[in-house]
Amino acid sequence: MNLVGISINHKTAPIELREALHLSQDEIIDLIPKLKKDLFEDGFILSTCNRTEIFGTSKKSLLHHKELEEFIIRHKPVKGIQPEHFTKYFSCAAVKHIFSVASGIDSLIIGDSQILGQLKDAFQKSKDMHFSGSIIKRVFDSAIRVGKRAIKETLIGEGAVTVSYAAVQVVEKVYSNLDKKSALVI
Repeated sequence: MNLVGISINHKTAPIELREALHLSQDEIIDLIPKLKKDLFEDGFILSTCNRTEIFGTSKKSLLHHKELEEFIIRHKPVKGIQPEHFTKYFSCAAVKHIFSVASGIDSLIIGDSQILGQLKDAFQKSKDMHFSGSIIKRVFDSAIRVGKRAIKETLIGEGAVTVSYAAVQVVEKVYSNLDKKSALVI
């Protein structure tokens, strides 16, 4: 049984497509039983402001990534989405990608500290819906360890680790002292 997955993220698609393809918690709850029925033994869905990813262990001996793309497009039709907007992962490459996401390496802002929590939430949702088998559990446990070690043992978490923090740093460079300034972000 192999781990397969697709990802649409800040590297592969413009913000308009990523926002349109974002899945709410209710949509994820709706999609997991369909994934279980049609494609996967177990798996998870991670959907944030910068990425939507579906990973799982296939029910078939060979699951073509096109089936995953068609599945997500069928359940979340988005005008303008193309196959090249998806990155496809299989086996070890899938695990490596999940580790890169967990450690913040594959984030819009390198070292993003929020993604580890979002990944934990995705796993918890998978677990709550009885969609996390032994393979997914082992991958997640390892990914969480990798993410924590990256934050603790490297400098990846130094500096701006969220988009909002990076924006404040840019504004501080322009205005130098923000102590008596107010801002409204729209």
